[in-house]
Amino acid sequence: MERREGKSLMDRMDRADLLTIQRNEWIDVDRVVFLWPLLFVAIVSSFFFATGVWFADPTYRDRLDLFRSMKVSGLNDRWDSNPEEVLRVANEFVFHNTEHDPDRQVQLWENWVQWIAGQFYSPLLRTQDPRLLAAYGKGDCSERAGILQWLLAEQGIASRFVGLGGHVVLEAEAAGSLWTLDPDYGLLFPSGVEAMCEASALPVQLWLAQCGIEDQRAITYEAILRSADDNVFFPWNSALSPRLKIAERVFLWIFWCLPAISWLTLLGFARPN
Repeated sequence: MERREGKSLMDRMDRADLLTIQRNEWIDVDRVVFLWPLLFVAIVSSFFFATGVWFADPTYRDRLDLFRSMKVSGLNDRWDSNPEEVLRVANEFVFHNTEHDPDRQVQLWENWVQWIAGQFYSPLLRTQDPRLLAAYGKGDCSERAGILQWLLAEQGIASRFVGLGGHVVLEAEAAGSLWTLDPDYGLLFPSGVEAMCEASALPVQLWLAQCGIEDQRAITYEAILRSADDNVFFPWNSALSPRLKIAERVFLWIFWCLPAISWLTLLGFARPN
């Protein structure tokens, strides 16, 4: 009887040891501490990824395709014969197909990684990528100028941002001449910013009147345009903030790749030994 009870006890112990061994084959006890935070990251990143796809603006792709089609809609044919026409068409296209919105920011469901980073450094909440700006269809003066710079760059036209004390325009070089473009107002000036600041004889108000700008508004705009003390000229063909643009691309890469990386890493921790 004692032998049977001892044998039964040994069988139970053997089965318990076998189960323990089987469990250890799948999960290393020493690595369990890393699984819960990794699982949390995998679930959260997957949830926001799915939310971003689900709540995406249905017109997002349509607007982006509209701007992409603009690049091949005959501007190359016009460039050789009339570069001013190319600048005018591109400037008016951005003006009519985007809205002025100084409060447009990256939302939590759009890119939660960038949104969280933006809580610690607010400029990260602004979109730098001109393709995203074109798809959103909204932006402030500098962001609309960024979309125009993208369109002009596709035509091989060099351009640069010019800060005018709170307002941003785009200066382009075409056919050996400088032009000033303002897609936020739909304005095109056949002169560079420096020339308009130095030569008071240039008919800036006349140009503004021809564009339909009211007298008082034209006076204010000309004063901003001609004030050279606070004008800032950015490098040619450079983004308004290259570092923020790079950061945004990194955040976008994390947003798209983190769910897959998290789940694959989690499976790697839990693989059989």
